Amino acid sequence: MTSVSNIVFDCYGLYSKHDFNGIQNLLNDDAVLIDQSTGFPWSGKFQGKHAFIKGIQLWDENVKDCTLKPVAKGEAGRDGKLTVNVTGAGTFRHNNQSFTFEDLHEWTVINNKVQSMIISTINERELKERWNAPAITSTGTGNVGIDNLTPAQLPTRLYTLFLSQDLQSMKQYLSPNYHFENKSVGLPWGKTYNGPEQFMEFFQILDQYTKITNFTWEQKSEKVENDTTVLETFIHFRFEFKHNNQVLEKASEHHLWKIKNGKIISLIATPVNLQSWINAFNM
Repeated sequence: MTSVSNIVFDCYGLYSKHDFNGIQNLLNDDAVLIDQSTGFPWSGKFQGKHAFIKGIQLWDENVKDCTLKPVAKGEAGRDGKLTVNVTGAGTFRHNNQSFTFEDLHEWTVINNKVQSMIISTINERELKERWNAPAITSTGTGNVGIDNLTPAQLPTRLYTLFLSQDLQSMKQYLSPNYHFENKSVGLPWGKTYNGPEQFMEFFQILDQYTKITNFTWEQKSEKVENDTTVLETFIHFRFEFKHNNQVLEKASEHHLWKIKNGKIISLIATPVNLQSWINAFNM
């Protein structure tokens, strides 16, 4: 007998491969999908396994570059119910706005097949703000090579890879001479890193000392200087220091990117109110 947890997490795995037929094979004929958000194309109730799949596809039709990180909240009950906390990120297709989200997925499995899935979006208000925001257009030089991403889309790709902890995949978007200057002077990771491999070292140091959650980003400006695209973004997040459990609920950092010939050639990361970071770290 297949466990409830295995069936549920098989669904997430199949979604990551866009294998909708595979998901349908794990559904009861009268399975129901309920998304309790309002005002989105995927909101509402989808009764029957074909409608269930259509509900999932409506999300997929409106969101690109989606990453998911599902974590079960406890064990499945004898009634076949399992609650999963899902964090992730993506970009809305209609306006190119990037977003992060946090959901609770309440699954019920009967006779080794999914009977129901109820989705509650915890940060629905923020998601709607992104959905209704003006479209972001790129003034860069068109496709940039890997995955046909424009310069404006490259930072978003790195942010989504960071959220999904797929750090090694970041390296393909970096120039061999990539230069990363982190201006968190006074903190262990605040130094200069040269090349993709040293950039990976930065994440190892960061992970040793911090836990980052509630991660969001926004693009502020874009311009072209000769054949180089220069982008400004801000990231916002909750910062927890592992060694002393001190928390910064709302930390921000300014990012200045330079992109040339389809690769990121440099990034300068400047904390907003660095002293508050240092004070919390040293407590």
